[in-house]
Amino acid sequence: MGVLTDEGARALPAGQPLTHLRSLDLHHNYLGDEMSTRIRDVPAPAGVRLDLDPGGAREYVHGEEVRRYVSVSE
Repeated sequence: MGVLTDEGARALPAGQPLTHLRSLDLHHNYLGDEMSTRIRDVPAPAGVRLDLDPGGAREYVHGEEVRRYVSVSE
């Protein structure tokens, strides 16, 4: 429930294998279709439960700036 985008998500399949996880919850982030597919293919053979539902994640454009908001914070 954060502000993970395609740029940050590229580190997931490039880093340590995700196959040691039981589940990976990436719902309510800002991942595009191509990146979601790429991430979905990595842990699937190991049976890792993956949640990529974008939920209510919405970007707001203010001038030339894109604003993203977390759903839950302290």
